[in-house]
Amino acid sequence: IQRGTNRPICLYRRAQQGRDLALGSSVFPIYQGGLMGGISESRWARIIYSKEGLSRFLGHLDTVRTVLRTLRRVDWPLVYSEGFTPRVKASFSPALPIGFFSETEFIDLLLPSSATEGKIRERSGFLKIALPCGLRLNRVELIPAFLRKKKIRAIEYWVSTGKMEREGNVNIPCGEMEDQRGRRFNLKEWVAEAERRGNILRLVIKMEEGVSPSPVKIVEFMMRKEQEEGRQTFLRKRFIFESIGT
Repeated sequence: IQRGTNRPICLYRRAQQGRDLALGSSVFPIYQGGLMGGISESRWARIIYSKEGLSRFLGHLDTVRTVLRTLRRVDWPLVYSEGFTPRVKASFSPALPIGFFSETEFIDLLLPSSATEGKIRERSGFLKIALPCGLRLNRVELIPAFLRKKKIRAIEYWVSTGKMEREGNVNIPCGEMEDQRGRRFNLKEWVAEAERRGNILRLVIKMEEGVSPSPVKIVEFMMRKEQEEGRQTFLRKRFIFESIGT
């Protein structure tokens, strides 16, 4: 144990490295997309991270617990609810299916009035070092409340099929499918875009009221005639939010 810190030496050294990295460079840009108003008006922080390697087999609730514990470990400024069981005021991105990779998972955190831009930048450095293997911090954004409330309109997936194809748009077949709950839907009504890029199939799947069809079922339906060998690898590439004013 490092004297005077009550923490293991290895963790202490890693945290110090994270602090130096955060204060000495702009690895963690606070503002993205030209947001204005500063931290005094943007009381929410969006932490965007990736799931790689074996972490893709973590369930949604396990990932939530892991990230929240790491935030407490690095002394991130958090706001708790009131009552007998205080909880962190935060919201996570939609659950990622087990086995999927992702580059766009996020958590929105309400910031206390005492949080400063310098502290957010410093704790971002600690967080990058402290996150467990497989969870990688991409960036931290300060967002106004009205942007945080924008709904997710669609999700973009990249599917590695292991088979080289001619690049270009893919015709979306007609037909009905069943989701996990047995509800039937028309494939063309939910798949907004389908495009081939070598051995990558790019899909943009619509999302309504927090519900979206399984990309695994959609790929199986679209490629049922091809009978491709091997397992596909799924990557959640990005979320597409609704436009301002809609």
